[in-house]
Amino acid sequence: MGLFNNGKKKSVSINQNDWQFLKAVQGKELPILTLDPNWHALFAMRGKSLEIKNLERRLTDLLKEQSRLTEASQNMSDKKKQLMTNIIHSMSEDDEVNNNLKAKQKKMIEKINQQAVNNEDELRTIPDRIKRVNEQLLLETFRQVYYEISINKNDIAELEKVIDNLRVELNQKIMEKDDKEEYNHGVFNTIKEIVGMSPINIYEETHKSAKELGVSRS
Repeated sequence: MGLFNNGKKKSVSINQNDWQFLKAVQGKELPILTLDPNWHALFAMRGKSLEIKNLERRLTDLLKEQSRLTEASQNMSDKKKQLMTNIIHSMSEDDEVNNNLKAKQKKMIEKINQQAVNNEDELRTIPDRIKRVNEQLLLETFRQVYYEISINKNDIAELEKVIDNLRVELNQKIMEKDDKEEYNHGVFNTIKEIVGMSPINIYEETHKSAKELGVSRS
């Protein structure tokens, strides 16, 4: 279970299927997800779960820490070089003031050396911590998006049933419409043959609704 333990956070419990997935991706050069626009695009519609947001913060903090340590390492190196240069330039000076200054600078160099060792120790471990949290974030990403995919699949199946029923109903309505249009067309042509268009036009103009026609079908 140490795969997700970065020494500062409690490791996350994962099952055998999760282990198989992580084993499959461990040999791949994964991008740092929080720096990848494609990863952020996955959540454009549904947003991120609380667990993903927490992991995103942890990964961002680790990247900031790595940057801080790298910058501190460079600053210590520059400062040490400057102190050594000062000592070399004052080597020919052999008075109490210069000797005290050189002794003070040597102590500062020793302190910087110790700080540099500690800094380098942290710098050596942080890439592995970043990798672990990045993998955990990838797993949590798969959990969320595939949960949503699964829900969508169920919804799609239900919607397909509704659509199929609507298609049947639509076909029935189309057939009913066609029957009524065929009836109207046939009746109109028959009446036209009997009386011609002028009486038809007059009757249609003066009787515009079924209620006005006053026909009972009982």
